[in-house]
Amino acid sequence: MAAILVKDLQWPTLESRQHQSRMSMLYRIRYNLVDIRWREYLNEANSRTRGHSSRFWIGHCNSNQCASSFFPRSSRDWNLLRTDPAEYPSLDAFRLALKEDAK
Repeated sequence: MAAILVKDLQWPTLESRQHQSRMSMLYRIRYNLVDIRWREYLNEANSRTRGHSSRFWIGHCNSNQCASSFFPRSSRDWNLLRTDPAEYPSLDAFRLALKEDAK
């Protein structure tokens, strides 16, 4: 019943809202909009790999807990974004593009 209501109202799913929230937070971290030293947790991927130029290298996780934590999980999703997040001049523009991609 609830799924039908969400579909009828054209609301985004919980999964897509969580994805957008993680991507927005990673954008803030990466572009220094919050006081988190991202280079302590993330490494930029080298330019020889496919995809956009703002990708992160993802290290190996030995447990599901590690793989499901913020940085590994969000980095995987970040690397799969269709366009380079650096192309967006602001967090609002980035969020708008995420919402458009989710449709």
